[in-house]
Amino acid sequence: MVSDALESARTAEEQNRFYYGPVKVRTSPTHVYIASSCVCAGKPNVKAGSGVYWGPNNPRNTMSSVPGKQSDARAALFAVTLALLSAAPDQTLVIYTPSLFVIRTFCYWTGTNYTEGWPCENADIIKVTAELLRSRSAGVIFRATTQTQVNNHAREAHILAQKAARNPRLPSAALPEAPVCDVEGSTPVDEADAKVFTTVPEESPPKRKLVDVTDADLDPDPPAHRGRAAERALQRENLQTLLNVTSNKEFWNLVRGWTDPKQRTAQVSAEELREVFESRLNPPQIVPEEFDKDERERHQNLCDMLPSSTPDTTPHRTFSRPFTIEDIEEVKLHIRKHNIRSAPGIDRVSYRKILQIPNDILVELFQASVLGIICIYSKPC
Repeated sequence: MVSDALESARTAEEQNRFYYGPVKVRTSPTHVYIASSCVCAGKPNVKAGSGVYWGPNNPRNTMSSVPGKQSDARAALFAVTLALLSAAPDQTLVIYTPSLFVIRTFCYWTGTNYTEGWPCENADIIKVTAELLRSRSAGVIFRATTQTQVNNHAREAHILAQKAARNPRLPSAALPEAPVCDVEGSTPVDEADAKVFTTVPEESPPKRKLVDVTDADLDPDPPAHRGRAAERALQRENLQTLLNVTSNKEFWNLVRGWTDPKQRTAQVSAEELREVFESRLNPPQIVPEEFDKDERERHQNLCDMLPSSTPDTTPHRTFSRPFTIEDIEEVKLHIRKHNIRSAPGIDRVSYRKILQIPNDILVELFQASVLGIICIYSKPC
C-alpha cells in the first residue's frame, strides 16, 4: 500500500486537473473584464471594490463591495466570483484581469490548496470561487491585462471597481455558498484539455543576463586523452550552471546534486528479508527440547487471559476512531508550516512528495496501518 500511495502522488498540475475535472462542453468564448480597487489601504476606513464588465449596456455589468476583510487582493478574487456567478456554466469563458496573483491562484495553486485543507490566505473567497469553476461544464481561460494592453473594456471594469470602493453607502457583499458539484457527469470533450487554463507562467522569469562560458574559461592546456571533447563540454556546462545560480538555496541544491551519493539498487529484496525474519521472529512449529515447557505453558495461560481487543477509554477515542480527511489536511498544513524543507530520510521520500499524495489514499493507508497493528497485538500468544 505504501508503494501504491507514493505512486499516486500528483504534481500541482495533476492536482489541479483532478480537482476541476474535465471540460465537458466547448463553445465560442464569451469575454469578461474584471478589476479591483482599494482606497485608504492600511487605515481603519479601508474600503475595497470589485468591478465586472461584460460590454456596453450589458445588464451583467457589476460593481460590488467585498465581503469580510477589505483589501485589493480580496477584491480581485471576488471579482472572479462575481463574473462566474453571472456567466453561463456551459459556455467557454475568457476572464481578463490585471492580477497575476488571481490567475496563478486558480490556474496553478487550487489543487494544492484543496488537498491541504485550504491553508491559504483569503481561503473563504478562493474556496467558493474554485468550487464555481469546478461546477462548470465549460472551460475558463484567464488572460492578463497589462498597462500597455489596457482597452476600453478594462478601463470600464476599473471604473466600476473604483466606484464600488469609493461608495460608502454600498452595503457589504455576502459571500455566496459554494455549489455542490459532480465533476464526473457527462463524457468529457478532451481529457487532455484543462478546464482552467492560462498562458501566464506560474513564476515570472528572472530578469537577469546569463553568464556565457567559453573554452577560454576552462583549463587552457588539458592533457590529451580519448573523450576530452565530451569532458570539456561537461565542464563548460557545469561552470555555466554554477555561475548562473541566483541564490544560496539554488547553489547548495546544485552542489548536493553533484556530490550526494546516487541511489543504488538494493542487493537484498524485501521478499528475501521476509523469509529470513519470518523464521527468526515467529515461534517454531515444533517446540525444541531445550525450551522450558512449564514456563512456556505459564506464558500461554497469561496470553489467553488477555482480551481479544482493548476498549478505547480515551475521551475522544484517540486510539480507535477512524482517520478522516480533516486529519490529513491538518497534518499537511503542519508539514507545510514547519517541516517542508526537511531533508528526506533513508527512504528518499520528501515531505513535498507526501503532500502530493491524495488525501483519500493517505486515509486508507493510515487506517490500514493502524488496523494492522491492532490485529497483530490482538492475536493470542
